[in-house]
Amino acid sequence: MTRMMFVPAVLLAVGLMQGSSNAPTYDAAFVLEQGTYTGTTTFSVDAKGVVTGTMRLTSPIGVDGTLGGTVKDGVWAVEFPYTIPEQGCGGMVQGTGKVAEDGARVSGDVTISGSCTEVPLPASFTFVRQAK
Repeated sequence: MTRMMFVPAVLLAVGLMQGSSNAPTYDAAFVLEQGTYTGTTTFSVDAKGVVTGTMRLTSPIGVDGTLGGTVKDGVWAVEFPYTIPEQGCGGMVQGTGKVAEDGARVSGDVTISGSCTEVPLPASFTFVRQAK
């Protein structure tokens, strides 16, 4: 049986964010053929466009991600590792996402690979900034 996998939320940072202490929280959703994985993420983008942050999906299973990649011209080149502690597995999330001009929304397509899935899985993701 294929293990259910979630897409470690592919967080995109927008140039509006400064340091991680000032970074907003986003609701994160990854849509795979097996279902939708949801949680939150917080990330920042430095002056060179480098994304750093964390993601925690909580439904339907816990997925932890350490966000990475770069943002250039409103496009995030997503690349980050994830783990599913309950299943003792992990892998990589890679793809691209479009960052809204105001930084309130990031969405795109990724491929999830690693020991949590028998074959690489396509997924779409959306991050929506939470209201303050």
